[in-house]
Amino acid sequence: MPEVRTFGAGAGRPRTLLVGCGGAGCNTLRVVSPMPGVDVVAMNDGPHPSLLGIKRRVFLPTRGLKELASMDGRAVKTLASTAEQAIALELRDADLVVPIAGLGGEMGGWGATLVARVATLKGAATLAVATTPFSAEGSGRRAAAAQALDVLRAQAHGTLLLPNDRLLKIAPHLPLLRALEAMSRLAVQPVYDLLRVLTRGDLPLLKSVLRNAAEWELGIGEGLKDHPELAAVDAAFRSPWITTPPEEARQAIVLINAPQPDDRAVREILHDVDLRAPRASVLWGAYAGPEVDALRVTLLLGR
Repeated sequence: MPEVRTFGAGAGRPRTLLVGCGGAGCNTLRVVSPMPGVDVVAMNDGPHPSLLGIKRRVFLPTRGLKELASMDGRAVKTLASTAEQAIALELRDADLVVPIAGLGGEMGGWGATLVARVATLKGAATLAVATTPFSAEGSGRRAAAAQALDVLRAQAHGTLLLPNDRLLKIAPHLPLLRALEAMSRLAVQPVYDLLRVLTRGDLPLLKSVLRNAAEWELGIGEGLKDHPELAAVDAAFRSPWITTPPEEARQAIVLINAPQPDDRAVREILHDVDLRAPRASVLWGAYAGPEVDALRVTLLLGR
């Protein structure tokens, strides 16, 4: 029978750093809301409009970035290059590092991978959040994104993938700039939901759970009125960003946001998740948000 475990092992929130890599990643940082214990840093190859309003910045040349990012962290454990040392300095004493990037370009894909490699070597937990190009951006950019994704998955403890094309299924007529802003908000939502339940004592368990799945997908659902628990779980599993059969999932991270979480609601949600993803071990947490007027389930499925 799959395990069911909960967040909350210990006290204190992890020191968290969100690192926007490349234009798309830096743009995502601009929708981040302030939260205690969370800082942001923007990384690019030079001054760029996406850096506006972000105080902490690091500039790296793209030359040699791919080679540095691709090094095996188990075999090469030193941070000898200038780029690695610059990243390590920005990471400081972060417990959780979240590289955020749009794949397909040099700084996005390889920059995020290098951040994940350096953070892992420094002992931090790493959860990368990556978007892939729209089909209209061409096969060359999509091939570059696929190559970078393979290496990113090898370096980060876990990688959450959000294909841009899926946005066209739910909002096909949304203007491009608004579509990209919607993707940015979607990218940071699961991170913030996770941080509301995660403690520093949970980090070893989080690393293990993330490592136990090669791919992670996202579902978010809300429930109102009658049977909100079941409605929220159903909506989360019907997410356009969950593209593989839930029956294949090996891991599930379930984050429950409710006006007043109670044991009955949690039991119903976890039971419904188990019915839909029966092979998945579950790690869950629940919290009450003052801004919440509906029950929301954020689901990370790993296989």
